[in-house]
Amino acid sequence: MDEGYVMIYEAWGEEEEKVIEGLLRSNGIDVLVKSHVTPLTHPFTIDGLGSFKILVRKEDKELAEDILKANVP
Repeated sequence: MDEGYVMIYEAWGEEEEKVIEGLLRSNGIDVLVKSHVTPLTHPFTIDGLGSFKILVRKEDKELAEDILKANVP
């Protein structure tokens, strides 16, 4: 399903992931999120197990990176 998508950001919590996803979607960019966090449990971040990988279409990569550079410290 994620063929044609590239990872552009890795968030270390659901709150951060939702902010980044919302920022990109509000600018018209389609977003896929991958995570190994089990729902309804307290996530943890050991060896990336609590991370959220944010992917966008290859053709949106440059625009998405520009949006993130302008809005994310």
